[in-house]
Formats: sequence, structure tokens, C-alpha cells
Amino acid sequence: MKVQIEKDLLVKALNSVQSVVEKKGPPILSHVLVEAENGKVKFFATDFDLAIWVYTDAVVVEEGKTTAPARSFFEIAKEFPSQTLELKSDDLGRLDILAEKASFQLPSLEPSDFPVDQFEEEVEYHPCNAQLLEKALSKTAYAIPVSGSSFSIAGLYVYCDSQGVYKFVSCDAFRLARFQIARDELGLNFDPGEIIIPRKGVQEILRIIGDAGVDGVFLGVHENVLYAKNDRMTVSIRLLDASFPAFDSIIPPERPNKAEISVDLFQQVLRRMAIFTNQVWKHVNLAISPGILEISAGNAEIGMAQEELSINYTGQEVFKSSFNLKYLSDAVGAVSGATFCFEWSSEMEGGFITDPEDPGYTAFFMPMVTE
Repeated sequence: MKVQIEKDLLVKALNSVQSVVEKKGPPILSHVLVEAENGKVKFFATDFDLAIWVYTDAVVVEEGKTTAPARSFFEIAKEFPSQTLELKSDDLGRLDILAEKASFQLPSLEPSDFPVDQFEEEVEYHPCNAQLLEKALSKTAYAIPVSGSSFSIAGLYVYCDSQGVYKFVSCDAFRLARFQIARDELGLNFDPGEIIIPRKGVQEILRIIGDAGVDGVFLGVHENVLYAKNDRMTVSIRLLDASFPAFDSIIPPERPNKAEISVDLFQQVLRRMAIFTNQVWKHVNLAISPGILEISAGNAEIGMAQEELSINYTGQEVFKSSFNLKYLSDAVGAVSGATFCFEWSSEMEGGFITDPEDPGYTAFFMPMVTE
């Protein structure tokens, strides 16, 4: 293999695969597969659960394939003194990185040993509205647990109901985020069934969307693997094989008590209240009555704070409870408009956050026991 490639294109391609490069495990998984053919170079990396392909333009002098340690390759490319590099593999198991006055060598492994996805070419891809897909993922990704437990799944639950509405749901034992949108509006005209996308996979899809060009984003499902691609990258994500917790029962259709609150003012107060929290004392106290939201935090040891905000209140009940400050900030941070609604029902504990400008978004969180 022998190719000439622009430094910026090489750095961008290698940076795109770093998130799935394994630092532990079989040595082959710490490498990136480099394959040159038809005037392009393909870079491929995987950790078995996720895989990323990146395609970039290059002058292909001689077709072929090789591997190299992904991290070292990326660091060399970033610091390379020339704007054009030559990549050349040899029969001694090395990758040479060359320029007029510089040369570097990296060890290679046998390319045929690389665990390449054999099904990518069989996937049937479908277009979607990338902007709305990004909204759906961004408004729910924050509530995906870092790791699963008996009470939660470390993934995003996605399905299309009988009314043609796509629902995106994430939750742990203490909070839930849901976003729903009509299938026709999302533009995704196929039914993948009920799928659970792992947390890392959601992050990669968001990266695919952010990197998308004029051709947009395409999705497909094959053999319990979700594929997402744009005109430069493809990612495959092994879906979680689990049963998502029943969540509909905790979202009552009627929530008669509602307070409309400024997003900016509330977040500013939370940032000040955060000064009076620590690793043990993580909560803020909310007290809602007609026209007034009182927010307080802290204790005698770390100090105490209290502020009031003016609100538009609809309801008959005074509300008092304590909530995890970060959970509140995350949920409010996903609101699109200038205000959010804090809602509750006397029939169950906890609070709900909704977005007056985006009725598809709902967040729920349980109160904290502080005594």
C-alpha cells in the first residue's frame, strides 16, 4: 500500500475513530485498519460493540491495506511537520509515514486478523430528518445511566407506537427523559422495532449528525445492529438485548398543578445554589406557592442560601420537595424555549418538567430523602 494524503484529512479521519479504540484487550483492537482503493482511504476501528468507518480522499499510488496503533498514528499525524504525508506499508510488518525531511515507522499487525464487520454492505439504509433526530437524542441522552443495574438499562429505548409516533426514552432509578415525535415528521419511514441503543452509541450517532454534509444522515438495522452513516462516516452499534423498564405508568396524563418558570433565571439560581452543595449534600429545596418559587440549599456546616423567583402558577396546592440539583439542571437544560413548566400531581411523588415550545419533551425525577 502506498498513498499520499493531506495532513488535515488524515488527522480528522484518525480523530474520528479514537472513541472506539480499545486500550485494553486484544492488541488488534488498539489498531486502526487502513485500506486504500479506488482513490480513497478507509480507516476502520472497533471495540466489538461499536465500529467506525471513515472515508477520505487521497492519491492512491498502490492499493492495499495495513494496520497501525491508532493512538500513536493520530499523535504523529497531528505533529507532522509537512502538510502532505506519504503512507507506505512494507513486507516487514511496518507502516512508514514519510515526508521530504521526516520519516516515522509504526508496527503493523496482519490486516486479515482485523475483526471487520461483514454485514455493512447488506444494510438497507433509510433517510431521516437529521435535525429532529439530533433533538430527540440530545433531549434524552442526559438521563442514560453510565452503567446498568437491576433498576435501569444503560441505553436509550426507541420504538414507534401504533399511532405512528416515535418515542425516545431514557431512565435510571431516579429520573426519566422522554421525547416523542411523529414518524412522518421525523422522516424515518421504517420500523426498527423496539430497540435499545447503548449510551456510547447515542454519542456516536450525535457525532455522525454533527459531521453530516448536504446528503444528511441515513439509518438501518441488520442482525440486531444499528447502522448510521453520512457522506464521510459510518458507525455500527450493537443493540442491547434487554427489557426496558415499564415507564408509562409513572407519567400521569393529568398534572393539574403547573408553574411556568424562566429557564435562564432558574439556571442562574441553580449555579449559585451549587456552591452550597457537596458530594453528600447534593440537593436543593423547592417550595412553590401562587406567584413565588422559593429555592434553598445548604446546611449549617457548608452554609445556606435562599432565593425567590416570580412565576406564573396554575393550581390549588402548595408544593414542597427536595431534588438532586444536577438532575434539575440537566432536565431544564434540554428545554428549547425561554421558559419551562414544572408540573406535579398529588397522586404521586416527584416532579415533571415540560417545554411549552416543544410538547414532545417530558422529564420526570423522584424527590430526595433529606432527613
